[in-house]
Amino acid sequence: MFRIDGGGNIRRIKRRPANWEQLESRDDHRFIPERRAWDAEECELIARAIGLYDFSSDERWLKSLAREFCLTRRLNLVVEPAINEWPLNRLAERWLAEAKEPIADYLPYLVQLLWVGFDRGLPVPGRGNKYRWELELASGELLSPKLDQVLVMRWFVNNPEGEDEAVQSDML
Repeated sequence: MFRIDGGGNIRRIKRRPANWEQLESRDDHRFIPERRAWDAEECELIARAIGLYDFSSDERWLKSLAREFCLTRRLNLVVEPAINEWPLNRLAERWLAEAKEPIADYLPYLVQLLWVGFDRGLPVPGRGNKYRWELELASGELLSPKLDQVLVMRWFVNNPEGEDEAVQSDML
C-alpha cells in the first residue's frame, strides 16, 4: 500500500493505520492499495508523487516504479534493452573504470565519460575547443536522469549526413 501525504510525499506501508479515514478527510492523506486496479486519479497521484509528469497508462509499470522509488528515493527510467548494455556504453564503462571514476548505472556511461573529459580539462578535438564552454554546459545537462537516455544516446550517433546509426555507433 502507498501513502501520499498532503505535501505529495510517497511512502510504502504495510497496512493502513487505524485512523486512516480521519487522515484522508482531515490531512489530505491518500492510501492507495497495490493489489487492486488503480483509477486514473490514483495513477496521476502516484505519478506526480514520484516525479513523473508525463506517463503512459501502463499501471503495472507505474506500480513497479513506485515500489522502486519508495525503496531508493530515486526514479529509474531505464528501458529495455538497457542502454548501458550497448557496445558503445560498455566501452565507455571500461574507460571510466580505467580512469578510476565512480560509475552511475542509471546514466549512460558515454555521457559520464564525456563529463569526466571536460572535468579533467582534456582538449576537444577538431574545432570543438572554439565552443568548449557551450559543449561543457551541454554535457552537464545530459547528466540529468529525467532525460530520455535512449534519445540522448541516439543523439550521439545520429549525424544526418552520415551513414546509418549502427555504423556511426561503431565508428564513435
